[in-house]
Amino acid sequence: MSMTKEEVFEVFRYYASKEFEDIPENESEIDCEFSDEFNKKMEKLLERVSYDRTHIVSWTRRKVIMVAATIILVLAGMMSVGAIREPIVEFVYNVYEEFTEIFFEGDTTDKITYRYSLTEIPEGFVETQRISDDSINIVRYENKENSNIIEIKQCVTEDKTFLLDNKLGRVEKYTINNTEINIYISDYCDYYLAYWLSGTDSIKLTYSGIISVEEILKLIEAIK
Repeated sequence: MSMTKEEVFEVFRYYASKEFEDIPENESEIDCEFSDEFNKKMEKLLERVSYDRTHIVSWTRRKVIMVAATIILVLAGMMSVGAIREPIVEFVYNVYEEFTEIFFEGDTTDKITYRYSLTEIPEGFVETQRISDDSINIVRYENKENSNIIEIKQCVTEDKTFLLDNKLGRVEKYTINNTEINIYISDYCDYYLAYWLSGTDSIKLTYSGIISVEEILKLIEAIK
């Protein structure tokens, strides 16, 4: 008749206890002396066990770090690209004696995803033109009383450049809502070109007519 696993373990526990039942529980009652050679071997064995335990702890710690790093990489992979790094575009300038060429560098795009216009139209101006497709958005406003013109031009940054005349004007820099705004001002203060970046789009506000920089900044704030 075969024995079950539990019965085998029970027999093993019985004979093991019988084997050691005559050994005194108190170490001082053991009448025995070990040789110097035996003691040296035991010391080496204990040192080896101590090393192995340290090695195991060190290896376990490395495994924990590796698992944690793997989890972080997996979670990072589950995030959207935008959550890891936003697209970056910046102006690049080629400055010559008579003009400055401005183009773009970075994560340029070939499609507009949001179209801007004035949320508050200045008194006397009316919208006279709107052109919009995947790569450009133009909104034009005119004042028939003084012939002043406001134009908002939004373009994708891919393969787009524009020029500024260095002899007829200057560029001043301002900041609105953490966005750097560049304003080209003609020497006669009758022509303004503000340009800045919004995401991967280039936005330009052109004003033809007499106006102050403060009023230009208010117009820029009204573009949404």
